[in-house]
Amino acid sequence: MSGTDDIEDIQFDDQGVLFLIDDDGGLSEDEDILHRAVLDRSFSVPSLESIQVVNSTGGDHRIESLGWDFQNNVLLGFSNDSNSLFQMNTASNGFVNLGGVGFNDIEGIDLVPTPTGHPVVPLPSTWLLSLLGFLLCGIRRVLTQ
Repeated sequence: MSGTDDIEDIQFDDQGVLFLIDDDGGLSEDEDILHRAVLDRSFSVPSLESIQVVNSTGGDHRIESLGWDFQNNVLLGFSNDSNSLFQMNTASNGFVNLGGVGFNDIEGIDLVPTPTGHPVVPLPSTWLLSLLGFLLCGIRRVLTQ
């Protein structure tokens, strides 16, 4: 795509807007640049209408993954340079460093929307019962063969 150099990740927001993070962009070809892609959705298969720069972070933070936080309606990026999450500005330059997460070199972020805005995590008893049921079905099958 014209205007991009090293797209590391893409992410849709809650309205279907597509964002792309370019790790080696800008005039120096060494800045993190956030792009917004405008898609033509008038046909059954969307096509790229245009791509716009919406945020130049002003440095090489090595942002290599994006994720949309559905609860807070913000775009998150992971910086490999500082091993921390950034809240990306989707309207102009800048970001807020949210701090480290205890991992490095994260290659992807996904946050799942739910009615409460919180991820659904099965309770240990639920998945243990499911596992037990699966094992019992397997044992029954072996015994009936």
